[in-house]
Amino acid sequence: MAGTSEIADEVGCTRRTAYTRLKSLEERGCAESRQVGNSLVWITTE
Repeated sequence: MAGTSEIADEVGCTRRTAYTRLKSLEERGCAESRQVGNSLVWITTE
């Protein structure tokens, strides 16, 4: 489980780019997002 900002920092892209790509993975069923406080965290489904 990791936040959008943490993932963006790790792969070297903007937070917006990370969010867009993660949302695409979510739409394909490869990831899920959860709201935790003010943060959106991502979990792989595979």
